[in-house]
Amino acid sequence: MTATDSPNSSPRSFVSSEVRGLVGVVRLVRPERRNALDRGTAVELTRALEEHLRSDAISAVALLGSSGTFCAGGDLTTLEEAAKTDPVGTLEDFHRLILTIARADKPILAALCGAAAGFGADLALATDLRIASESAFLQESFIHVGLLSDGGGTLFLRELIGPARAFSLLALGQRVAAAELFQLGIVERVVPEDRLEEEALTLAATLGQRAPLAMGALKRTLFGPRRAALEEELRRVREEQIRLLESDDFNEGVRAFLEKRKPNFSGR
Repeated sequence: MTATDSPNSSPRSFVSSEVRGLVGVVRLVRPERRNALDRGTAVELTRALEEHLRSDAISAVALLGSSGTFCAGGDLTTLEEAAKTDPVGTLEDFHRLILTIARADKPILAALCGAAAGFGADLALATDLRIASESAFLQESFIHVGLLSDGGGTLFLRELIGPARAFSLLALGQRVAAAELFQLGIVERVVPEDRLEEEALTLAATLGQRAPLAMGALKRTLFGPRRAALEEELRRVREEQIRLLESDDFNEGVRAFLEKRKPNFSGR
């Protein structure tokens, strides 16, 4: 299935891919939607990452946004319909993206600018290393539309900052600014906006210069238990999320988001 023949996808590409030395650079380019992902773009992004991960010429991957935004999350204008017509398939495509990153033996770095929100937050958290511009923020915003973080955010945050702090971020759905992300250990460093891409590619190149076999062994040893746990976590999340996608609260949450008002949840 291509991005163009996926359900609920747009016919033009929203992902760019290039090679810079040893680094595969993958960039979300959908400025009119703040790099939000529809199902087709999630599939396209997965394929771009897989291409670099298969290449013997690539030793590291950098994942970037564009136009001042990393990724504003899932595109609610299309995902509401996708959730009604094929919720399981839609979730599986998004989960395949997260698992592709989590299972990779090559290091994957994310460069955060502007919003890393909703699924965009989970996408960033799935990578091995993150750096952020001074304007960047992370927001687990699923709760505001009556949903559960469905890209592994529950597991990644529990690992990174502990269950109590993770609950706060997930349940309140508030923005976490770059400086606090650094204090929490979620990002490796914070840099000025105009230096973000340069710093990201330099760091990715440094990772790419390390011995590939040792890097793969390091990742399998360090992240092996998490990889197994992530598959089970996503299975549980998928079951919960399908129920939530069928709820009145989700419909109300999406309507409120699109109408730029506070939702009136009913618990149904």
